[in-house]
Amino acid sequence: MQITSAKAATIQANKKPRAKKAASPAPKTEATSDAVQLSGAKAPAASTSGLTQQATSSATQAATACCGPSGTALRMILTGPPGGGKGTQAELIQKFFKGTTHLSTGELLRQQVKEGTELGKQAQVYMQKGELVPDSIILAMVDQKLAGEESFILDGFPRSKAQAEHLDQTLARLGKSLTAVANLQVDDEIVVKRLKERGRQDDTEEIIRNRLKVYHEQTEPVIGHYQAQALLEQVAAEGKVAEVGYNMITQLNSRLRPQGC
Repeated sequence: MQITSAKAATIQANKKPRAKKAASPAPKTEATSDAVQLSGAKAPAASTSGLTQQATSSATQAATACCGPSGTALRMILTGPPGGGKGTQAELIQKFFKGTTHLSTGELLRQQVKEGTELGKQAQVYMQKGELVPDSIILAMVDQKLAGEESFILDGFPRSKAQAEHLDQTLARLGKSLTAVANLQVDDEIVVKRLKERGRQDDTEEIIRNRLKVYHEQTEPVIGHYQAQALLEQVAAEGKVAEVGYNMITQLNSRLRPQGC
């Protein structure tokens, strides 16, 4: 059938334009990284990326211009159960408090064992059982290290009240006072899970639970020792690395800033 020009024009005029399909909303993304820069500002309820954006200003201020009420360097202790995240948090703290040395007695002892030194051989017997290495092995090593450090984070030391008292005497002799002691609080069952997942040969459940027993009996009194000196900062450490670190830096900032800084 032929369509005249007039009819074709009428058909074309009566055609309705097709509605454009609405664009799909962009997919939401969530931050997943725990590598976060932390600050002393109020922690937002947002994602890790929100913590990152809030971080640089006050943390940098505390790490550089505001190193303490008397211009002293950061000298602190990280305490808490095995598997509490002390090493991880020490790395975060070092990013902001420049020039601070991370001193882990556990790593130092493992190095001595690996190198087969006399101290390492003596320490290995206790480490394999999950027991505390005797003070006689630990104290001389720590004293030598502290003599050459102005700013430090002691990780895993002191582990008994006797060691804490010795450390008090050592620092007094060196003229280096502590600025803070941060205690990482983690439930025992979370510790067991974390350490079993780590996969070391000496991280069997039996050894882990024995280490926790030793910790509660011998190391927890260290917390009371420093609480009596008004140095203690309690830090909830069961959350994400970024959140724990954020709280840690916030609490350290409040101690290290001069008034009005």
